[in-house]
Amino acid sequence: MNGINEKIKASQLTFLIISFIQGSVLLISLVDDITKQDSWMSMVSGFVVSVPFILSYAFLAKRFPGKNLIEINDIIYGNTIGKIVSIFYLLFFLLLLAFNFGDIADFFNGYIMPETPKMVFIVVFALICAFAVKRGIAAIAKASLLTAIFTIAAVIFTTILLIGEMDFSNFQPMFESSAKEYLQVSHIMFCLPFGEIIALLMITQHMKNDKKLPRTMVWGTGISALIFLAIVVRDTAVLGASITIFSETSYQAVRMIDIGEFLTRIELLVALNYTASLFIKICVLYFVTVTGVSQLVRAKSSTPLILSLGSIVIVLAMVSFGSTIYRNEWGYKYAALFATPFTAILPPLSLLIAKIRKLPNTGGVRQ
Repeated sequence: MNGINEKIKASQLTFLIISFIQGSVLLISLVDDITKQDSWMSMVSGFVVSVPFILSYAFLAKRFPGKNLIEINDIIYGNTIGKIVSIFYLLFFLLLLAFNFGDIADFFNGYIMPETPKMVFIVVFALICAFAVKRGIAAIAKASLLTAIFTIAAVIFTTILLIGEMDFSNFQPMFESSAKEYLQVSHIMFCLPFGEIIALLMITQHMKNDKKLPRTMVWGTGISALIFLAIVVRDTAVLGASITIFSETSYQAVRMIDIGEFLTRIELLVALNYTASLFIKICVLYFVTVTGVSQLVRAKSSTPLILSLGSIVIVLAMVSFGSTIYRNEWGYKYAALFATPFTAILPPLSLLIAKIRKLPNTGGVRQ
């Protein structure tokens, strides 16, 4: 892959995090189904809970400068156990990659081109992402700048146009959901959109100044949380109780915009936003998976693995879920539990072990 030794700035990593997390924006519809008009509360609590864990990711990477997640696992757990832990992480990233390919195919098949087979979307998107991965992480990081700016601008623009359609009484009654439902959504928000940035520990070695890593990761996640919050508040204020009916609430909310014959079909902005954000997220997951597998098998070049792993992911994306209904059921029932070991258990445990064992043993340990 090109640019394997290129460095990225802290600002580029911030935009990369924003775009990566926004690639999970389709989860908002699942959250709305569970906590309804109180979803904004769970968004806030999910971010608050995620901050200590995100800091653990950052301090872990900062403690081992110039090392990626696989190398860190080898140092902390030893060669054998470290390789096993890394294999599980790579399987996690591989499945996330396949699920996200399925998400983009479901969205296009359901809202944009319903007559086109999902296989077409998956294959075309996989080829485009393969090209981006070959260009390297620096190129992906540069593209994320445009994606993040477009996302923020699109949310602000559509929110302004929908002000006339908003009814803030739609947030009443408050605290109607059960404590279990609030915890469930907070868990989903922490483990999925926010916790998944654990994948970025495969690329933090490319940062020019890793001293800024904790601030950069929290800042990027915080901006993403604000964007999510703005989307949830906008959609709830516009759609009210009907948010539980639609499988994609933002798309439906923005369809309400109709200013004469001048501004119509603004929902295409949402479609472009989803596509761009998912593109960045998929490219990052694709890149880290290829990099990790190449490292484990000690390949001289990771380039041949791009298409071969892409072929595997295409098959997984096609067979993983029979329908969107099953995909959504997995999303709100099992996805967060599946991600918990990788986002909430292993990173803090690794940091604790590193501190106890005073690792790394050579060179100064940076706190």
